[in-house]
Amino acid sequence: MPDELTVCRILGDQPFAEIGRPVWAVTDERHGCVIAAGDLGHVMWRGTGHCLGYRIGVYEAGTLRPRHVPPPP
Repeated sequence: MPDELTVCRILGDQPFAEIGRPVWAVTDERHGCVIAAGDLGHVMWRGTGHCLGYRIGVYEAGTLRPRHVPPPP
């Protein structure tokens, strides 16, 4: 019998997971979106120096699904 896969935790199974810990958000009713800023904590990318410890994302207002989250630098 093959080994069974057990899922213990799904990382990022929450609103704004792409931006880290949300620290600021504002709604734009005209465009139906939420703009949120998140703190990624201390981040270091070997070979290229330090990365920014924050990210900004744009989300759908009703579902909080990501509309646009820039890739990391």
